[in-house]
Amino acid sequence: EVDDGRSIARVDLTLESAALGRSTGAALTGASDFDAPGAVYEGMDVNGSALTILPDGAFWDFEDPNHGWTLGGTNVWKHGFDSTLGSTAGVSSGQNALYTYDGNYPYMSTTYWATSPDLPCNGCAGSWELSFMRRLGIESSSWDHVYVQVKNAQGNWVQVWTNSGTINENSFSQQSYDISTHVASNPNFAVRFGLGTTDYSVHYTGWNIDDVRIQPSGGVTGTGEGTWTSAPFGPDVDGAPHARLTLDANVPSGAVLEATVIDALTGTAVPGYTNLDVTTVDLGAIDAAERPLLRLQLHFEEGSEGAPAVGSIAYGGRLLHELEVMPLAMWTDPSGNEPADAGTFSTSAGAFVAATTLTSPVTTHRSGIGAVRNSCDLTDGILELRLDGGAWTEIQDGGGLIVFEAIAHTAELRIRTAAGSNAWTLKHFEVDLLPSPAPSGAMVDIGADGTGEWGLVEAAHGRLGLQDRLTNGAQWMEANMIGGADVVVPFLLPADGVEALSLVVDVLSSDTNLLNMELRMDGNTVVQPFDVRPFVDEAEVHLSSTDLATLNAALSGQRDAGPSGLDFVEVQAVFSGPTSANLVLVAGGLFAPYSGVMSTSLVPGHPLVVALNGALGEAMPMNGVRRVSLPVALSAPGAVQFTVDDLRTTASVEVVGLSMTPDVDTLVPGEDWYRFNASFDATRLGTTTFANDMRTQGWDVRMVLHAPGGAAEVTCSVGALPLTGDELNGCSDTGQALIWSNGDEEGHLTLGGSGALAWVDVAFQIPVAWADEPSAVFSISLVSPAGPMLPASRTFGAGAAMGIEPDVGLEDWWIETSSG
Repeated sequence: EVDDGRSIARVDLTLESAALGRSTGAALTGASDFDAPGAVYEGMDVNGSALTILPDGAFWDFEDPNHGWTLGGTNVWKHGFDSTLGSTAGVSSGQNALYTYDGNYPYMSTTYWATSPDLPCNGCAGSWELSFMRRLGIESSSWDHVYVQVKNAQGNWVQVWTNSGTINENSFSQQSYDISTHVASNPNFAVRFGLGTTDYSVHYTGWNIDDVRIQPSGGVTGTGEGTWTSAPFGPDVDGAPHARLTLDANVPSGAVLEATVIDALTGTAVPGYTNLDVTTVDLGAIDAAERPLLRLQLHFEEGSEGAPAVGSIAYGGRLLHELEVMPLAMWTDPSGNEPADAGTFSTSAGAFVAATTLTSPVTTHRSGIGAVRNSCDLTDGILELRLDGGAWTEIQDGGGLIVFEAIAHTAELRIRTAAGSNAWTLKHFEVDLLPSPAPSGAMVDIGADGTGEWGLVEAAHGRLGLQDRLTNGAQWMEANMIGGADVVVPFLLPADGVEALSLVVDVLSSDTNLLNMELRMDGNTVVQPFDVRPFVDEAEVHLSSTDLATLNAALSGQRDAGPSGLDFVEVQAVFSGPTSANLVLVAGGLFAPYSGVMSTSLVPGHPLVVALNGALGEAMPMNGVRRVSLPVALSAPGAVQFTVDDLRTTASVEVVGLSMTPDVDTLVPGEDWYRFNASFDATRLGTTTFANDMRTQGWDVRMVLHAPGGAAEVTCSVGALPLTGDELNGCSDTGQALIWSNGDEEGHLTLGGSGALAWVDVAFQIPVAWADEPSAVFSISLVSPAGPMLPASRTFGAGAAMGIEPDVGLEDWWIETSSG
């Protein structure tokens, strides 16, 4: 509110990012999600509680002395061949088999077993069989006994064959048994052969076993590797924004688990997110406007100690740990021990128990963190959260949403033992670190016309509190590196410094064993080159704390761009390689969080003050005051806190009108002359000789042409008017220079009037260097020694029209005939 008859001389503002509490966490768990419509997989077990590759069966020819079987008894079960049968008759193939005794078996008062290693068969389905080559000598079961047994899914041994009558074979023959019901969904399938009990008389050679095979007969088996691709996900599917995604995974030594993020609309991999050897990745670096739907592709390869298993895939800010797969994967105790070594998991109780403090890794969140929800089942323990390296705070359970006062961008979690307890018990871990993106395109937009007068009006400014854009306003760039030559990635950083700095880097079409990155400012190196090639497979290149301190010191006190209240400095990330490096480099996903607060004092001539005074002039007075709104616009969902800290006014004239010749909606740089005539009424100032008073009292005329990409401001003394042509170059000006003379015609600035009325008439051309602008505002204001009056202003670029649009110029032409 401003008293009628007064204009704004100064306004102090603060714009601050704020947290937005939204429930967006989501997760994929269990068979219903792993085999959901739209999921695509090959060689994968999607039927269990964990996603893993299909088992590839088993085969033992016993040629390897490390065959893995457990041979019971002393000199009962042996590896090799029965010496009484010889190396030919004692084996079916190769040179070794399993057998009992050299020669005939003796009296046996118990059963001795040869037992296979466990075979993980969680995903086994269909028809399976056990087959082996057998040469057997055994008396009737009335006196002697042999057995073939398998271990079922409940862990019990089940008999699939035993002898009835006497068997005394002279050669090997294949035996096959249906084991389908025992193999299905069995995490620890095994087979064993038994001999005994036997009586005191009539003995034979016993078992000679070779080429044992467990395989499907019309069932499904694996090859030691597999690929699984999720159904599309994203804000339009489940409401979950592109945020941090976490795999709750167990990756045994030697095994491979690689993640690739795919653009669901194009079916192509997202650069920077291919073949990542990580279990967590920040999808917040992916532009949701360009890639609204994503798919996650996982590649599994079995290692010597088993295959990878993924218990859950959590995204949209959710953290979910399936304790039976890998309790609190990647967490550590104060000594660096993993949870499996620091605590115990009870399968029967479904609980993980520990007596120490376990802490998660630090994670970065480009999409911000605005709220937390604790849905854990935790007894005798306390869950704590640390944001942006601050203090640890207890997060109460119960599933309630806790909204923060400010947006955070890094997080750590820990569980410690509660006072009075010796250990804590965890049966379920589920925490939502809910995204709250830093405000994008936060600006004050008087009139809500899309023309921001103050704030982050340019895409290159990024988000308030997080720089995530390059200087061209894009999030990513792709460039060719030829012979290792420099590839420059420029961006703006706040002069007050950043809390962290990281980039996503990918190498396409070729590779290199060395890729250096350095940071430069104004052509000078501020962070020395270091090799970032090892970080490519981990998705992010992080600046060390030492290099970050060096960068912040160099930024301090500098300014290349930015709105009033927020100074930005251009920084260049420069990549180089060896002379053999010929490749395509993709870089982007910039992560540079900083204090999301802008405070400023705006004075006459600033576009916001001009726009406010223009709006005041159009507002109808009510009860002696004029009211205008200060709308804050955002280009994407977010939250801000906006405060008018101070407002100062001065007595003002009344704007009568502003005319224009030619009357157009778009200004065209070049040959066109534009003439404006503004008229003012100073009755409320109590003068009857307004034009003369301005000449004698030291008033100025100020003209401002303002657009998002640039501005021209010219201030001339009323006492010097009229001015024509090049005489206007003597006025004070900033920004772009308007054209007052082109050699043939001249512009002008004149002032006249009578009584309390005065007018200003001006004509000029716009320089051709002025680029396309979506909108523009031209204003004329009178400035007294006490401050500016309400301006006469006009906005260009309404609707589909451009504000400023350069014309097409003809530089040359010719005629070409068939003869030349």
